[in-house]
Amino acid sequence: MPSWRFALRADEASWRRFWQPRPAPGDHDLLALVRRGLLKFEGDLQPLMANLLYIKGVLEAPRAMAQPKGTAR
Repeated sequence: MPSWRFALRADEASWRRFWQPRPAPGDHDLLALVRRGLLKFEGDLQPLMANLLYIKGVLEAPRAMAQPKGTAR
């Protein structure tokens, strides 16, 4: 069994909505997903919270790839 410090767990539909180029309110942020009960933080939360801004940026990065080329936000 691989080791891990923390995990972010959500169903596939929640991640797909989160990674849309312009997600709907409530699907746009990790903490919004937690508040709605669609995402769970598990494990040692200290490293997650200490690096939350970075982790949010990494997880939001696929949105830029989903946006059609030549369109500006």
